[in-house]
Amino acid sequence: MLRKVKSGKSGAKVKKLRPGTIYFIHAQGTNRYKIGLTTRPYTARLKQLNSTQSAYPLVTVKTILVRDVRAAEKQLHHQFAHYRRHGEWFEFNNHQVKQVCSAMSKIAGTSKSYVFKLKHLIVVLVSMVLASFALTHCQQSTPTTTHKQNLTR
Repeated sequence: MLRKVKSGKSGAKVKKLRPGTIYFIHAQGTNRYKIGLTTRPYTARLKQLNSTQSAYPLVTVKTILVRDVRAAEKQLHHQFAHYRRHGEWFEFNNHQVKQVCSAMSKIAGTSKSYVFKLKHLIVVLVSMVLASFALTHCQQSTPTTTHKQNLTR
């Protein structure tokens, strides 16, 4: 897909739209949230973020597929700019989280994202299930005090 973008004195040039995923994630134990984008499978991005960018476990609040990932992210960042704390990290209360989710739903509805890439949608859904399973599994497999004592003997 192509769209026209003005480019200074040279007039208009054609720029390719980049489909992808807009994600809204929460750093558990805080009121910090990240609104970001990826053109890769979402699970790969979430894994990267969990390993490099947060001291807190990150969980998915919402993801949407869009035809123009950069424009969608820019729109959300602009709309919620007064809650921005650092980079793409924002501070929200429960009511504001619902507002972000609603804004994302509106963007998804206007982009007809559910039509343009069914395969990508399946990948996102599977990755969310796998991430949820991994988080649950990690929380259940933490050693208990008794188990820790047995390990030191």
